[in-house]
Amino acid sequence: MLLLGMLLSVTGQAQEPAAGDEAVHPLLNARLLISGGGFWPEKEFLLSANGSVPGEPIDFDEAFLFDDSDATGMGGLLWRFGKRWSLGVEAWSLNTAGGAVLNEDYTWEDLTFLEGTFATAGVDLSVARIFFGRRMWSSARSETGIGLGVHWLELEAYIEGRVRTTAGDTDRQRGAADAEFPMPNIGFWHLRSLTDHWALSVRVDWLDVTFEEYRGNLWNAQLGLHYQINRRLGVALQGAYFELDGRIRESDWRGQAELKQYGPRASLYVTF
Repeated sequence: MLLLGMLLSVTGQAQEPAAGDEAVHPLLNARLLISGGGFWPEKEFLLSANGSVPGEPIDFDEAFLFDDSDATGMGGLLWRFGKRWSLGVEAWSLNTAGGAVLNEDYTWEDLTFLEGTFATAGVDLSVARIFFGRRMWSSARSETGIGLGVHWLELEAYIEGRVRTTAGDTDRQRGAADAEFPMPNIGFWHLRSLTDHWALSVRVDWLDVTFEEYRGNLWNAQLGLHYQINRRLGVALQGAYFELDGRIRESDWRGQAELKQYGPRASLYVTF
C-alpha cells in the first residue's frame, strides 16, 4: 500500500479533459509505456528428446503431476516514435517441476525411465518478444496496427529417475535437453478508448516457419481491459494465450515441443 501511495503521489492526480476536448484514454496518446505484473497460466508441456531413435512425446503435466498453480512475473515496454511507428518489448519466464511414480516406461534421449519407479522432472521456458509496428488506421478513440516481430525462446527440460543399464540392473540417472531459438511472427493489434478511464485492447501474433534447426508455428494472443487511475498510472487485466508447436534439430536437443500457456494477467503501467 505504501508503494502504491508513492506511485499515486509521483504520477499526479487525475485531470479532467479541457472544455471542447474529447475525453480519450491516455493509452492512445502515450509516447512511452512501462508495465510490470504477474501471469497465472494453465500450462501444457508435450515434449520429446530423441536419442539414437526417435522417442514418443511425453505429457509432462500428466506424467509428473506438475502444479497447476504456478505463477510468474512479467514486464513490458512500448515506445511510440514518429507519427505511426512503435517498438514493443515483453518478457516472462516460467519454471515448473513435479514428481510421481511412473505408470509406464518413458524414453528421454537414450534413457528409459522405468514404470513403477519414482521420477522427477522440470521444464523452464523463457520468452522475450520484440515487435516493430505501424499504426494503419486511427480515429479520435481507437487505433489499429500491424507489424513484424520475433519471439526469442529458451527451453530446458529434464527427467531424473531409475533407468535400466546395459548390464541389466538399474541406476538413477538424469537426462536433460535445452534449446534456444527465435520464432519470427507477424502481428495485429487494436486499441479502443471507451472513456478517459477505460479502454479495451486485443493483440494477436502468429507465424508458421521452417528453418534449418527448427520448424513449427506460434500463437500469442491477448485480450485486455485497462483502467486509468490517474494521469500517469493505470492497471490492466488481460486474458493471455501462448502456443508453440514445433520440431527442434539442435545439437543439445533433437525432438518435439508442444507448449501451451493460457490464463489471466494483471499489471500496473505508467505512461509518459
